[in-house]
Amino acid sequence: MLHILLIPSWYPTEEHPFGGIFFREQALALQKAGHRVGVLVQPALLSKRKLLRTRKLSDMSTEHTIEEDQGLPTYRTSQIAWFPGFLPWNNAQLIVNAGIRTFEQYCHDQGPPDVLHAYSILYGGFLASRIGKRWSLPTLVTEHSSRILIDNLRSEQRKIIRLTLSEIDKALAVSTPLAEALENHLVGCQVDIVENMVDTEFFTPGDEKPPEDEFIICTIAGLEPKKGIDILVQAFSSTFKGDPVRLRIVGDGSQRSALEEQVHGSGIAAQVEFHGRLTRKGVREALRQSHALVSASLVETFGISLIEALSCGKPVVATRSGGPQAIINKDNGILVPVSY
Repeated sequence: MLHILLIPSWYPTEEHPFGGIFFREQALALQKAGHRVGVLVQPALLSKRKLLRTRKLSDMSTEHTIEEDQGLPTYRTSQIAWFPGFLPWNNAQLIVNAGIRTFEQYCHDQGPPDVLHAYSILYGGFLASRIGKRWSLPTLVTEHSSRILIDNLRSEQRKIIRLTLSEIDKALAVSTPLAEALENHLVGCQVDIVENMVDTEFFTPGDEKPPEDEFIICTIAGLEPKKGIDILVQAFSSTFKGDPVRLRIVGDGSQRSALEEQVHGSGIAAQVEFHGRLTRKGVREALRQSHALVSASLVETFGISLIEALSCGKPVVATRSGGPQAIINKDNGILVPVSY
């Protein structure tokens, strides 16, 4: 049995309960496999506007919270920063300093871990590399971020990626395109591929069957531009308007209002359902009650909804956006070009 400390770059919160939920599921899976697992969430940098609400100097200090989540000790930290959205190198140092203090508290409470496993270099992986080097702990990072895949990075972030890759013991990525993108940052770096997991005991075909009098297409994604939902709605309207076909959209995000307007403007409101964010059980039921899943992403490092759909026995249509090429083949679905 290993004592594993996970350091995710993002993780579920009360405000965003599904952000990084797959990191939590992996933590629980490792625990179920017999390992001792703890979680140190990448410290959050708070806006300087919080300074206006502080009444004493102690309110400006680093804040720690500790939760017990189904046996997972989960340590969270927040730190005020002057410009949390800018100055990547300076903010990375703030994250590291706050994270090291949290790690020291974790070791005091739980004992030192045997290994560190971070998710995404920016910035949980960078924090893990600093901790691993200082305490001589084996450290690995699994990359998930589409920002690296599309190279949407600043020069300071590229510096952090190179430094992290040079210091950790093992770099992993969830898909071949993402691994190749990481390897481009450091000469001689080798990144192995470990794909995301799916709980095949939970995501099963089940006894429920979708209706026979219409065909239901499901898509599960954050309603953000890179997910291509607007393109999917346009394609659905031009292909299936007036037909006994329904589009089920699961997820929420900044584009929801615009997408709802697009649906109404296209005259397909009676055929399109917006379900918002669903629980894991809700996602499973949405898949079971659909005939197929569609992913219209412009870029996708992996595609967790794809393997969840396949685990539920549903075929998948996905764009060649990165990760899907390693998942979808002629036996389980169709790959199509990315549309812009």
